[in-house]
Amino acid sequence: RDRPYIDTISRKDLNLSYIQEKQLWDHVVRSSILYPNASNVIDYFSFNESSWNTSLVDFVNHNKSVLKFVRPKNEDIYNDNLMSNFFNSTIEQSSLENDVYKEILRGVNRYFKKGFTIQGISKDKINILIDLRVIRFTKESLINIRELYSDNLIYFISNNIDRYLEIIDNEEIYNVCLLYTSPSPRD
Repeated sequence: RDRPYIDTISRKDLNLSYIQEKQLWDHVVRSSILYPNASNVIDYFSFNESSWNTSLVDFVNHNKSVLKFVRPKNEDIYNDNLMSNFFNSTIEQSSLENDVYKEILRGVNRYFKKGFTIQGISKDKINILIDLRVIRFTKESLINIRELYSDNLIYFISNNIDRYLEIIDNEEIYNVCLLYTSPSPRD
């Protein structure tokens, strides 16, 4: 019913929270009229059963030059559970362009306190997680990166060298890392 009106809007200044008829949200996200901000991205994510879909990925990738992702302040709407789901789902979203991925995760401002066991993340995106300190340098995360993302291990250590030097005082961790980096015996 309101779709003809929505189709006449030409500026990118529409917020999903102002549209009461949620059946129109899909159309608005696919159009060029939605303002690219964190509230709209998270609102649509929540509306979409707390998952990224092609429309949302396309929306943020298309608006990467103007997307400024600042976590919304309203704790009643953007509660810890929603933000945790959004964070974890974003970590695994391989279709996001790297600069968009980085912008969103920087704005969410969350991190993994102990270890990082999510599998299947690309090398570039793991490096982004390391740069943003989303993957904190702990004994657990060092072991996880070694086992799951060996191509990123040197990058992870070099970006956290002070913490690495503290951790290798623990002989067990040192030996595990030494085994990984030791040259193989020659025949």
